[in-house]
Amino acid sequence: MTEVVVNSIEDAVRQCGVGETTLSPKEKDSLGLHGYIVLPDIVDADWPAHLREAFERAMVQPQATATGRQSGTRHADNLAGKDTAFERVYTHPKGLAAATVWYIPGGWARS
Repeated sequence: MTEVVVNSIEDAVRQCGVGETTLSPKEKDSLGLHGYIVLPDIVDADWPAHLREAFERAMVQPQATATGRQSGTRHADNLAGKDTAFERVYTHPKGLAAATVWYIPGGWARS
């Protein structure tokens, strides 16, 4: 495995494919005006099935902590650490580009 050196948040998001043109001018305007953007078609047809399968696998693994949640829904601890299917949830370039508005002064979403 090759080790990647990351010296800043800018380097980290760049490693995930984020750059000046990741968001369109219309997406940047929407983010600046409304504080959010709609990203249609960001989820391809196969991704939900992969997420469901990964969730079901995570549910049969021992949980690291007893959450004590009694909400009527099932909960699995540390989904991101249990299956790579969840990585796209937090590493998609458009989501990361949108997040730079808060984490990187003058971030790519503002340009």
